[in-house]
Amino acid sequence: MPKKNDRLQYVDIAKGFAILMVVAGHILASNDYLKYFLYTIHVPLFLMLSGVFEKKRDNVPSYLWKVFRRLYLPCILIITADYFFYTLIYKTDILRHTIPRILNCLVGHAFTFDTPIWFLIDLFFVKVFFQLVQLIRHKTAQKIVVGILSAGGVVYMYACRFIKFDNNYYGIYALIVVLTYYCFGYLLKDLIRLPSEAFATGDKKKIRILIILMAVFLTYTAVVTRFNGNVGVLGINFGNVILFLTGSLLGSYGFIILSAFLSSRSKITVKPLVYLGRHTLFIMATHYYLVEHLSKYILGRLGKEEIYHYPIVEIVIFILTMGTCTLCLLMIDLLKKKIFKPAP
Repeated sequence: MPKKNDRLQYVDIAKGFAILMVVAGHILASNDYLKYFLYTIHVPLFLMLSGVFEKKRDNVPSYLWKVFRRLYLPCILIITADYFFYTLIYKTDILRHTIPRILNCLVGHAFTFDTPIWFLIDLFFVKVFFQLVQLIRHKTAQKIVVGILSAGGVVYMYACRFIKFDNNYYGIYALIVVLTYYCFGYLLKDLIRLPSEAFATGDKKKIRILIILMAVFLTYTAVVTRFNGNVGVLGINFGNVILFLTGSLLGSYGFIILSAFLSSRSKITVKPLVYLGRHTLFIMATHYYLVEHLSKYILGRLGKEEIYHYPIVEIVIFILTMGTCTLCLLMIDLLKKKIFKPAP
């Protein structure tokens, strides 16, 4: 049987893949097909992995406080800093513009100018809501309720094509989609954990089947995204809902299988992916500044703005962005060790 740490490691690897897809998706403009592929998978993958670990908590107040500190509070601080930063640059009215937007963020509208962490606040509300679901004692009844919620979310996603949304509140509208994929993760938790267990036990038959499924699922997702076109959870834009749902679920599962495979192979270095997977909030909050401001500023100073969306330039920007984020994280870890160094 796999060890607990193995399961956590493969989840961290999968989150590492997801955050790399998020950053790449915010840089890519030269290849729409690849961008749509990334947008079909990255947020659903994050949310399904979160739903896998949903369970009844012995100390609910303590759990909610932990979730508040890890998700809600950092996001609000980042968003507040972001809006005030925007206010200083563009000299907007604080009382009429900045403060109302910050208040909107408190209830779930967290689509800020340069900090795409809207879904983390939505995830916080979903985790709080699920503690009400956990009050249902009978497991079968609980799964039926979650199944109804996920089915309702699918109907909502289909109905979105007929609804005219207010552009200022996409973060709130996306909350139902976040809940839907969180429910999928909760309902499919045994299936999602299967690859880690199969690779850890060395069951050759299951491993061969999983490798084939990984290739088939990722190929299917690549094909359907080519036909489905521009999509995005925040923009409430799913194209053909069936193609988006199947592509996002199967594509996410393909990356989960790949992550479990990498986790089981000691010869393959997975530490960078694990490290990124454990620091997704920091990267989510900072990478867009680097992409939108630092890179464009440098190109502007060089008088080369027109080359921003050349493929080779996008690759360089991606490497510099991830390198800068990683360097900052390593420096923070070093400072923590210096400041909180245990007494001899």
